[in-house]
Amino acid sequence: MNDELEMLILLADGTEEVEALTMYDVLNRAGVSVELCSITGQSTITSAHGVKIACDSLIEDISPYDIDAVYIPGGIPGALNLAAHPLVLHIVQSLAVDDKLIVAVCAGPYVLHAAGLTDNLTLTCAPSYKDKLPDCDYVQDAMVVRSGKYLTGNGPAACLPLALETLAILRDKETSDKIAEAMQVKKLYTCVKADTVVCDK
Repeated sequence: MNDELEMLILLADGTEEVEALTMYDVLNRAGVSVELCSITGQSTITSAHGVKIACDSLIEDISPYDIDAVYIPGGIPGALNLAAHPLVLHIVQSLAVDDKLIVAVCAGPYVLHAAGLTDNLTLTCAPSYKDKLPDCDYVQDAMVVRSGKYLTGNGPAACLPLALETLAILRDKETSDKIAEAMQVKKLYTCVKADTVVCDK
């Protein structure tokens, strides 16, 4: 494991690969120290759609005191596998106590619930999971929600803005904007608004 790890991405069998790798890609482009961490005891996990992902570390080798932030992707059964792992809960709870950044997307916020962290927490998640988080303050009409040191997204489409907001927190807005510009994110948003993402001639 990197001794100065800024972001740990927790992966289980059944993790949603777009949610996991978009965060890794955006942070890596900006030079953020980021690792993919397997909770399976094996260095490779199988994603929700059968993609094999090679990880950088195993959760058994991770100390929560050596990381600045953690990211919890969704995916079924990935999020449930993460929520059932005691070391995952230990890492998330430890970062919460130390007021460090905790990011989760789609079904990932269920892990926060399993860790006892969602009481009155303002967040978003997959619509199908909001009833599994009865103690939270659920935001329906936003793709990404920031609440103190918690950052949540509602699904795969939220992954890019979620990753860019994470980068803005770990670095600064200028760095996030530069990466967004290089990835043509502003153009994407403009095309979505104008309903011109696909040009059919």
